[in-house]
Amino acid sequence: EIAAGTDKATLGAERNLLAAFVEADYAPRRSLNFRLRYDHMNLWRDDAEVAPGVTFADVNTHDRYAIEGEYVPVPFAELRWTVRFIEHKLDRDPLGDEIPDERQGYLQLHFSY
Repeated sequence: EIAAGTDKATLGAERNLLAAFVEADYAPRRSLNFRLRYDHMNLWRDDAEVAPGVTFADVNTHDRYAIEGEYVPVPFAELRWTVRFIEHKLDRDPLGDEIPDERQGYLQLHFSY
């Protein structure tokens, strides 16, 4: 899936955005599903420099890789988990501060009633 658009700020400035993702699912059983997912996000596609050699697009570009899964033991309950890695295009922001890549994980238990 790919999406692009333009946000218009209250002062009239415009930002062009781009987002895309692709995923592959594997369900070996009806109650079990595994997923690999890749997301790309650019919150401001502008080639204007914010610092020497650094553009708005560089600062606002991020990639996310994830492994996800769901287990549904009964129709009204679901156990969902995700492990993901977020990689920023830049290692440092225009002021020189480090931008660390992120590792995230979660485990959710859902009950329907």
